[in-house]
Amino acid sequence: MIGKFLLEVAMKESSLVVAGEALDALFDVFADGKEAEKAAVQIKLLPALKEFQPVFKMRVGIKCSQLRVSTRKCGLKL
Repeated sequence: MIGKFLLEVAMKESSLVVAGEALDALFDVFADGKEAEKAAVQIKLLPALKEFQPVFKMRVGIKCSQLRVSTRKCGLKL
């Protein structure tokens, strides 16, 4: 299933760009519809995203620091 694949890429990919694009595609795939909702429940999308959110936020914060960009400019509220 494409949703499960995208979720795995987002969570395991070391590149923030690729992980971000996988998340973007994931949001597009599950944007609306009863079938999308059923599939999201099957792959436990919401719990997985809740678990991944702080990790992704931390990774973005680290990257901003490496680039010497303020977290505000990166779009983070830490």
